[in-house]
Amino acid sequence: MQKVSTKKAQTEVRELLSKIGLEKIAEKRYSDLSNTEIFYSMFIRAMLTKKSNIVIELPYLLVDELESFEKIVQNLKLLEDKKSIIVLDYKKNHFHYKGYIDAII
Repeated sequence: MQKVSTKKAQTEVRELLSKIGLEKIAEKRYSDLSNTEIFYSMFIRAMLTKKSNIVIELPYLLVDELESFEKIVQNLKLLEDKKSIIVLDYKKNHFHYKGYIDAII
């Protein structure tokens, strides 16, 4: 998001967080966020740029809830808006993404 007022940017971010039921994190300090909440914040920030691709490198190092990665991928699909999501991860983790994300390298 470029050349947009702070208020408008905050409104848009809150709307996106609301889509995935995390609007409460908008009021938290960075140090109070879980790794998963930080991951979503980073993803939303990437979404609001003009870039057409979002690259997620080693997501298992970024999230707390490894056993519920399916939910995370579903949330990413809710947030995604005409951007390609590329996951860079170890081949052994490929089965976690199968059927959810188009590009896994």
